[in-house]
Amino acid sequence: MKPLLRAGAATAGTFVVIGGATLATTSVVMTVVRAGINHRKKKLSIVCKPCSGQKLVVCSVCKGDNLIDWSPFEDPAGRTPVLCPMCGGYGEQKCLNCNGEGTVIPLQLPAWASDAQ
Repeated sequence: MKPLLRAGAATAGTFVVIGGATLATTSVVMTVVRAGINHRKKKLSIVCKPCSGQKLVVCSVCKGDNLIDWSPFEDPAGRTPVLCPMCGGYGEQKCLNCNGEGTVIPLQLPAWASDAQ
C-alpha cells in the first residue's frame, strides 16, 4: 500500500508543479501581450468626438436633469419624479462610442467600400 500511496503523492506533486509553471508562464505571456495591445491602441487612437475625450456625455434619458417623471400607468396626472435609471441621478453617463475611454481607433474601410458612393 505504501508504494501506491507514494506514487499518488508524487503524481499529485507533479500536477501542482506543472500547474504552477503553466500559470506563471501564462501570466507573463498575457502581460506582454496586453502591453503590446495597449501600446498599439495608444499609437492608433484619436480623441472621441461625441464626448470630446471627457469619457462622459449628458444622459440620454433625463437629458442631465437627474430625474424623470414616472408612472406605472398611462395616467399623466399620477407621475412621480424619480432618479434616472440610466445615470443613477448623476446626469451624465459613460460615453457609449468610446466605452468611457476617451479615445477610439478609427475604422479603416476597404477601398471598395469607399468607391461604392
